[in-house]
Amino acid sequence: MSKATSLGAFLMESSQKDSSQDQWLGGDSLLAFVAGSDPTAGILHGLFYELARHPEQADLIYRELQQLQPEELSDVNAVRRCKHLEAAIFESLRLYPSLPTGGNRKTPANEGITVAGVYIPPDTTVVAPRFCISRRKCALDPALLQPP
Repeated sequence: MSKATSLGAFLMESSQKDSSQDQWLGGDSLLAFVAGSDPTAGILHGLFYELARHPEQADLIYRELQQLQPEELSDVNAVRRCKHLEAAIFESLRLYPSLPTGGNRKTPANEGITVAGVYIPPDTTVVAPRFCISRRKCALDPALLQPP
C-alpha cells in the first residue's frame, strides 16, 4: 500500500532537489491554496454583486432565460444560447478571477518599465490573471503576435 503525499510535501521535496526552484515554491503553494478554496463561489459572488449594481443587466438575463423551455434550464447547451448570461459570466471571471495570483512578474530591480504609457517603478510586482491575458485580442489571433 502506498503512502499518500500532500501537495505541500511534493513542493518541498521538489525544492530540496533543485534549489533554483525556491522562487516558485511560494507561488505554487499559494496557487494550490487558492485553487482549493472553491473558486465557483467567488465567481458567483462577483456575478451577483455586479447584477445587483446593474439590475438592468439582470433583467436582460432574466428575459433570455424566459425564452427557454423549463426542461432546457438544466441543459448546458441550451443555456449557452443565452449570450447575455454567458457574457456576464465571462465578465465576472475577468473582474473577479478565481486565481488572481497567476502571472506574477517583478519589474527590474534597478529600473522601472513603461507599459502602454504607464511607468511602473523598480521592484514592483505586477499581477496579470491568466483568464484576462488569454482573452486579449492578440492572444485570440496569433497573427496579431507577429512583429510589424
